Amino acid sequence: GPIIGLGFGIATIDGNEIRRTAMTLAAGIVMAVLFTALVVFFSPIKDVTSEIAARTRPNLFDLLVALFSALAGAYAMIRGREGTIVGVAIATALMPPLATVGFGLATLNATVFFGALLLFVTNLMTIAIAAAVMARLYGFGPKLTSRQSGVQAGVIIAVFLGLAIPLGYSLSQIAWEARAQRQARDVLAEQFPRQAKIDQLDIDFAGDPLTIRATVLTPQFRSRAAALGEAGLAKALGRPVKLSL
Repeated sequence: GPIIGLGFGIATIDGNEIRRTAMTLAAGIVMAVLFTALVVFFSPIKDVTSEIAARTRPNLFDLLVALFSALAGAYAMIRGREGTIVGVAIATALMPPLATVGFGLATLNATVFFGALLLFVTNLMTIAIAAAVMARLYGFGPKLTSRQSGVQAGVIIAVFLGLAIPLGYSLSQIAWEARAQRQARDVLAEQFPRQAKIDQLDIDFAGDPLTIRATVLTPQFRSRAAALGEAGLAKALGRPVKLSL
């Protein structure tokens, strides 16, 4: 409600509405983060699960989820059809990253905290701006001159591009890492008999050179597998590789 209200406040250039909804939002954000941090602080389980890790690297798909959720929510409110389903749609874009911010705060994990905070801010801005655009399309707010409309459109486009470009880069990096995982498995599998199985494969993408650690269960030991695998991986991935096999 407050986020959609913020979007309508921006569309109608209503300072009081913007201020009121911003204060409500701030209070809700602080309460949610402190509550989740409290739960994590007293919990014996503080492992970074795959669900938590997934919300520390926002990408372009997250932006699209927030965008379409906002368009659906704003449309439903304008048409007088708002209900539970709209709240759920928007909550899927907001509450998981906010809860992850609380996890990062409780565990003093800066990577989790700032990654999830970036995702939350991205979704928050996207929902508010999308609601403002929908409100303008339905005639809310004062009539603007063509120049004012152009400036408003330019600002909205600039904000979306400012959010979309780094998220697009993040998505391309995630895609490259997924391809690298598959290529690494293929290259290592070629060094051993068909019955061999790659039991574990870890890649440190932040390292230079790339550090790859692998465990292979094989019926036949091959002494040159590590050297050949390292050369093959460097060629396939296009980067220097240090292989621990």
